Amino acid sequence: MKKKYSFWFATFRLSLIGLLLASCTEETPLLYQNDPAIYFGGDSLSVSFTEIDGDAYIFQVPVVTQGDTSGVARQVVLSQDTLYALPAGYDRAQLDVNYELDHPSAVYAIPAGKAGVNLAVKVFRTPDFLEGKSYVLDLRLLPTADFRLGMKNKQHFRLKFSGLPVKPSNWDSFWGINIFGSSWGPVKHDFIITACGKIDWKVPVDVALGFYYQFKAKQALAEYNTAHPDAPLSERDGTRVSFEN
Repeated sequence: MKKKYSFWFATFRLSLIGLLLASCTEETPLLYQNDPAIYFGGDSLSVSFTEIDGDAYIFQVPVVTQGDTSGVARQVVLSQDTLYALPAGYDRAQLDVNYELDHPSAVYAIPAGKAGVNLAVKVFRTPDFLEGKSYVLDLRLLPTADFRLGMKNKQHFRLKFSGLPVKPSNWDSFWGINIFGSSWGPVKHDFIITACGKIDWKVPVDVALGFYYQFKAKQALAEYNTAHPDAPLSERDGTRVSFEN
């Protein structure tokens, strides 16, 4: 009886293994499904009207798609997002007062054959910039018939524009540590431009030009403070302007 039981058990086990192997070889392969989605290709941009000419500036907001490209243009819709808290010193931008969208009803398009595009958003220099006003425009994407929303952490884009200087994004990593010292403020920023002329803050400079800027700024500050011994150059909060390098 034991031999008979062992024979049937072994037969059953071999049959089960055969079925499993057959199911593995005959399994239907997974098919690729195109699922177009959209998200921002960054999170923020900023500009100071103290450093540009004219009464308007056009931001180029990068938008990226996932999935296959298309042979026809596809709709993208931008919307102002008012749910985010404002940073200190900023007011919320108002449509047709502080900004306008480049397309009617905020409907843009991803061109045929493209996987991304820059969306133009125009912001304006308003009279209150003379009083030091600054504005924030928070943007979000809306789902359309062509796209669902893609990466969750890429659905918010912030534009900041101001009548005051804006701290360069690479100040701590380049301009401050190498040339003008770590401290930064709008008065110091304006003073540098007055002393050195317009600077393209986005582009690091070579050593020779960096030392030239440093010398000009320090010399101008020394001359200013000598001429104003009772009121050395300071930020609005009273912090004295200095070039620590």
